[in-house]
Amino acid sequence: MNLMERIFLLLTYFSYLLYFFIYLNVWNKAPEYLNTISNLLQFYVALLLVYFFNPFTKKLYGKFHKRLAFSSGIMLLTSVSFESLLSKINEIKNFINNVF
Repeated sequence: MNLMERIFLLLTYFSYLLYFFIYLNVWNKAPEYLNTISNLLQFYVALLLVYFFNPFTKKLYGKFHKRLAFSSGIMLLTSVSFESLLSKINEIKNFINNVF
């Protein structure tokens, strides 16, 4: 396992740990750290994707690359889904406030 893989796994597992702390309401600063770690993880994954999957390389892809691509797909899906959901909730709140 090389350094890039270790950093990726460390950030991923640390974010899981922070989600667990938030779920159990153990540490009140966990959401702040989770936001920072999530941003770092997204930026790191974006850099790795550009590095590994650029059109100028001819590499064979392994298990790490599959995990990286899957994680980036999940991040994109959740960020787009949550943004869409939050905008719909705000629209519904505004509609209800205007009606009543």
